[in-house]
This record gives sequence, structure tokens and C-alpha cells, in this order.
Amino acid sequence: MNSKRFLIFSCAFFFGFAAGADDKPEWAENSLGKEALTPDYIDPGHAPIQVSGDTVTSGFKKMALDKFGLPKMSSWKEFRILQYPVRLVFEDDRAQVRFREGKFSLEKVGKNAARGHAVFEAAGMRFEVTSRFDFDFTIRYKMTVSPLKGTVTVKKLSLVFPMNTPHDEEKLVMYYAEGPDRPESGLEAQKRRVHLTIKGGDYRAVEPGFCSLFWIGTTYYGMSWNFESAKNWFPVKGSEMTYDPGTGNFTLNLIQKSTPVSKPLSYEFFLTPTPVKTMPENWRTWNYAWRGTPTQTFDRTLFNQLIYWSSTFRIDGGDFNNLWARDMEQLKEVAASDKGMHKAAYFIPQLITSQIAQEDEDGNVFVLRDSWLEEFCRKYHRAPGMKGKKLDLPEDAVIFKTMAEHQQKLGKNYFRKHKCTAQSTTWDVVFAPPIADHMVYALNEFVKIGVGGIYYDGINPQQNYSDWAAWTDPDGVKRPYFHFEWQRELLKRMRAVVKKADPDEVIVAHQSGTRPASTLSLCDAIIPGETFFYWYHEPEKRDASQNGDFYYAHIVGDIDNLKGEFFYRQWGVPHILLPEIRGRNGRVFPNAARGTRTMLAHTLHFDMLYFPTMCDVNEIYKIYRIRNEFGMAGVEFVPYWENKRFRTDNKNIKASFYKKGSRCMLIVSNLQFSDAEFKITLPKGISKVREMQRKAMLPVKDGKFGDKLLAYDFAIYEIGE
Repeated sequence: MNSKRFLIFSCAFFFGFAAGADDKPEWAENSLGKEALTPDYIDPGHAPIQVSGDTVTSGFKKMALDKFGLPKMSSWKEFRILQYPVRLVFEDDRAQVRFREGKFSLEKVGKNAARGHAVFEAAGMRFEVTSRFDFDFTIRYKMTVSPLKGTVTVKKLSLVFPMNTPHDEEKLVMYYAEGPDRPESGLEAQKRRVHLTIKGGDYRAVEPGFCSLFWIGTTYYGMSWNFESAKNWFPVKGSEMTYDPGTGNFTLNLIQKSTPVSKPLSYEFFLTPTPVKTMPENWRTWNYAWRGTPTQTFDRTLFNQLIYWSSTFRIDGGDFNNLWARDMEQLKEVAASDKGMHKAAYFIPQLITSQIAQEDEDGNVFVLRDSWLEEFCRKYHRAPGMKGKKLDLPEDAVIFKTMAEHQQKLGKNYFRKHKCTAQSTTWDVVFAPPIADHMVYALNEFVKIGVGGIYYDGINPQQNYSDWAAWTDPDGVKRPYFHFEWQRELLKRMRAVVKKADPDEVIVAHQSGTRPASTLSLCDAIIPGETFFYWYHEPEKRDASQNGDFYYAHIVGDIDNLKGEFFYRQWGVPHILLPEIRGRNGRVFPNAARGTRTMLAHTLHFDMLYFPTMCDVNEIYKIYRIRNEFGMAGVEFVPYWENKRFRTDNKNIKASFYKKGSRCMLIVSNLQFSDAEFKITLPKGISKVREMQRKAMLPVKDGKFGDKLLAYDFAIYEIGE
């Protein structure tokens, strides 16, 4: 901005800022969506909570509690998630102690929630265990241990979850380990975002230390734990959480060394069985695109789902404030033109902008400022993260409190017409209830004009090292807090607003690498894939393919490594892949078709949808056309590891298929660094094989057909009788 016209941010401005906070904006303290915070809320995407005896059910999900209030059984459909009941292990300074049964109750609360409560004693200690079942079948557990009198020395306190993951079968693990007080990006953070495919017979223990999220399961089911902090834990550092693939035991080591306990110690976590819900009807027919401008047009025969990127509506320099959309009337017209498609507007529950200053070519400075919001941003700032850059403003700057005032004075699109420059004050915050009011209100404004869905840029609470939230552990180390409860409250309210307007509208979560099931359960689909970004990987992997042709092959390695993050079945929501075919300069590799096909050669085997960006999107569009031709409604998918119908003659040739009536669509990939010829053995009675990309019929001889593929390429065959 013109330095001659700007003054240093002064004390007078601060006083004005505080005074402005007295004028409560319309969004503040609204009640939108708060019905979802009550035990009476019934969500259209989750079956109602039912209680019978010691058991809580919700559709296909079921959990029974023992007399100590802990899960003794958890299941999804016919699958047992727990192998045995959860065990509470307690040792005093003499030996392991057996618990005496006390009082236990499990009751329905309101119209759609449940509460378990148990109180019992052992060796001079009182234990109280409560469990709160929410409408999404996420259970908030709280266990409080208290000495009955004086001080009791505790040698060991742990919770053991015996997962139904047989030692000789493949199992999947996902976790996000606590990190240092620095931004969550780059290689360091990537190494803490872990998803493992553990082969049968591999008995190496998984011990990542304290994690805010941990998930264990198979490609059918699993269990997720989310933790807000390690307060009151007295572990051996590095072994707070351990998973033993041999026994299936996942252990929370709350106390691992002799600890005098003279006051109550409480431990809380969120427990969510997965899948979080049943899959939406005909979700495989969804073909995604994204809108970047109001004037963008789409091939309606190809796309039927839209993400509204923030560039579609935000004011120039607006950064992250959905209440400051530049032209809601225009956006309403755009939404009408996109009628018939789900439309998800961009929201990021981490960043928010409280002030924008714009200067036109004549040196006039106009400021859009929400002082009320600013005060909450100061209070709930999350560190490490942006902390509201101070702007240098002239004395004659024109201040607006709302976008309506702004447009009434200047008209719409003033800054595009007058070539303005802009600065903004943006904060990294925790969406505590007072700030959540702002986002929920903004969402409701979008819903009213016909943009009824949500694209969340992140659903995992980031670690918070701010002084108001961080804490010091027994070793004197500053530790962060993860605000899962507030994140869930925000997402519950947002979900209620969306589903009240249209129960079929889609809420999409973008979260890569790992995901907490306690927030995923409040969404309808997930977009993973961003952790394949170039700078998140070691040089020997990211630079192994200089032109990007085999970028994914070097990053992925064994295709089985993708099962935990990319396959949908154990999660219960569609997975929409965000491709990453970009090099060190952040741009898509030149001639990216081959690199895109390498990506597809891997990911087509996980029954994924696609978010067409950061790759050769024409390759994605080809897949859309083939899927439309085959017809994806009512199909059944069989992944390569379960495929016994179409057998390949080469272990590096993977084959998965869709079945619809008597027809099949077979996906075959050559996952090796050399071209290959191969044969596929067919079921009896198959006589027609057509490669759908080349539109070529292939001969069938002796119940087999043959073909050839380039390295890391794929073919798609329509197969019929």
C-alpha cells in the first residue's frame, strides 16, 4: 500500500477496535444447528440409538458393556470388532488387583442418545466410568480414579482392547503421533501421519508414543480412538499406546511406573467403531468436478457433483471468511444453473479472517472489519499458526462492519473494477463455540441461496500449543491439546443445518494421511491424497521419476500399502481421490498423462471416486465416460485381494472387477517397471471381452484371453456371456 498514506497501527486503533466489539454482529450467539448438540437430535444419515439391557445398537452397529462400564462386545453387521471384552489392568505397589463389582447402569437419554455409568472399587481406589453415546455412535469415555483416603501408590493402570485382528491375517493400522511446537507440514509431519498394512505373521509391535488418533482394523471394520491430551498419564515415554499384531491387543498405558495418587485422575477419549455408517445409495455414479469461477461451464453429461472452491465467491484478499462473499446474488444464480448436482462450498475449520484492507488506484483505503470476531480470534488463537498480522492503516481509511455496508457504499465488485491491492488479518484458531457461531451462520447463508453442501478443508483438530490450552507434563515438558469436543460440536451444528435443508446433500471432508473417525462420522465422504505432495517425501522417492511418469509407483511401493487410507469399506464413506502429479516447483509435471495413468493403475483397485485436479484431468474424464457407459448404479465391487473369479498368470498383474447382472467391468493393472504380456482365466461361459478404452474386442480361447500393458498402465475390460 502507499506508504505516504499509511500510519503505523496505533493505540487509538486498538481502542477503536475494542469499542467496535460492543456492536454485536448478527451472526454472534446464534442457535443454528444447536439441536444437534442435544440428546434428542435424530440424524438422517445415522440409524437411531436403541438401548436394550447392557447393549446399545444403531442400525448395523452394536456395543455391549460389562459391569465395569467397558465394552465387552462391539460389532458391525456379522463382524466382531473386538475379540474379547476390554480389560482394565490395575496394579498397586504390591500386585495386580481384581475389581469388585459395584453399581452399573445403561440407559437411553433423550430421544437418541445413551449413557453408561459404573462405579467400583479396588485396593483403596474408587473407579468411575461413564460413556456417552452420541447420535453418530461415537462414545465419549471418561474414567476417573480416586483414592478412597490418603495416598495410594499405583504401579500400573492400563486399558487393553483385544481387537479381532487374527495374527495370521492382514491388518491395518493408522495413527497420528503428537509432534513438536511447529507448523504441521513437510517431511517431519508426514512421518507422524502413518498408515500401515501389516501382513499376517508380522508380529512387530507398533509403539508410536502418544497419538491424538489411532485406528486399528481390517478392510471390513475397525475401531478408532481420539484423544484430546495425555494429561494425567504417567507412562514410559514412547510406549503410551502399543498394538501387538500377534495378540491383537491395543493397550493404553495410562500409568506405567510407581505413581503416588492423592487426588482424582481423569482420562477421556472418543471411541468410534467403523464403518461409521452405511454407504449412500448409488454413490459410484458420482462424478466430481470443481467450480473455480461463477462463469465456469460444465459438461452436464459428464459431471454430477460439484465442489465450490473459495475463488468462486470470496472477496479479493478475503482469504477465509465465508460471510464476506463478494456477490451472493450472483452465487444464487450460479447455484440455480447447477441445479440437480450436489454443491459443496469451501469451509476451513482452522483459519479465519477478521479484517481486509483494500486500496484502489487513487489511494483510497477501505477496510472490512469484524471487531467482535477479532476478539474471539485473539482469545482462541492456535499456536503454532498465523496470529492476525497487524495492518498499517491511514487515518482516513473507511471502515465497514459488514459486507452489506461495504456493497451499499461501493457497489459490487468495486475492487475488481478499480485494480485494488489488498491485505488481510487472518488467524489460525480453534473453533470454540463463539467462533463456531460465525461459521455456522455463514453456512446457513449459503444454504439459503442453494449451495447446500460443505467441503471441509480438514477435519482433524490440529495440536494447540497456545498458552491458554497447552499443559506441562510430569517431566516438565510443554504438551499440546487437541480440541476434539469443540470440533465435533462445530461439525454437528453444520451437519444439522445442511441436513435440515436437504437430507441428501453431501458433506465432504478433505483429510489426507490419517483421519479421526469421531469427526469423519459427521461427514458423508472423504477426499484423501494430498500427502502424496512432492515435498512430503524423501528425495530418493520423490525424485526417482524425474518426469513424473512413475511418481506414484516410487511413493507407494507395494499397492497393499494403500488399503488403509484409500479403501472405503472399513470407513463407510465414499473416498474421492485428490491426485498429486506435481513436481518440486508445485506444478503438474509436463506431459502428465503417463504419471496420471500410473496413479490410476494403483487407485482404480480401491473403488475410488476422483477430484479432477493436479494431474492430466483428461485421463480422469476418460474414466468417467467409461463408468457412465457401464452404468455404476447397483454394481458390486470385488478388489484384487478378494478376486477369485478372474485369475491372472503374473503376481504383478492385479485384477479387480465390478459386477452388474451378467456383465462385469474388469480392471487390470501392470504394477511393475517393465512392460508385460499376460493372460486372464475366465469363468465358464464367458465369450465376449472388450477393452473399453481402445474399444477393441479380444479373442477368448480355452477360457482365457491375453493382452499386454506398459509398465504401470492399466486396461478396462467389459466382459459378458
